[in-house]
Amino acid sequence: MATTIRRAVIPAAGIGSRLLPLTKAIPKEMLPVGDKPVIEHTVCELVDSGITDITIVVSAGKGLIQDHFRPSPALAEQLRADGKDRFADAVDQVAELSHKGHITYLDQHGPYGNGTPVLNAAHNFGDEPMLVLWPDDVFVSEVPRAQQLIRAYEATRCPVLALMPMDRS
Repeated sequence: MATTIRRAVIPAAGIGSRLLPLTKAIPKEMLPVGDKPVIEHTVCELVDSGITDITIVVSAGKGLIQDHFRPSPALAEQLRADGKDRFADAVDQVAELSHKGHITYLDQHGPYGNGTPVLNAAHNFGDEPMLVLWPDDVFVSEVPRAQQLIRAYEATRCPVLALMPMDRS
């Protein structure tokens, strides 16, 4: 068994019903938080936490997610030719995330819900521990939640859940 967690699953196959009609055309994972889509924040957190193998579970209509992380040398070259180096660097940095995190995509098979994408990806991991982070949650903390979860797993060697207190109502 692995001594630390190096793999992660990002369930991104849902239909975004809580945000309809906006999510009819734009996957909720691609909605911006600041100047990045929310899923990019999740991928950055994972890569910065040492995750080297990220599986994003997708469904039909989620091609924008794959397009976002796909290298785009022609776009970067055009931006540089136009003197927009900062934007070209940003395009290259997003593509580099795909390389650093070795992002792969898996089509969801089965019903929608939180468990199905995890089960779809888990059979590829065997008994190796993994993180599961939903891409529509953004946590801001001194120590990223992924690192906190990894440390808790390493200390306990048991499954770990991150929970937030909720008002009973």
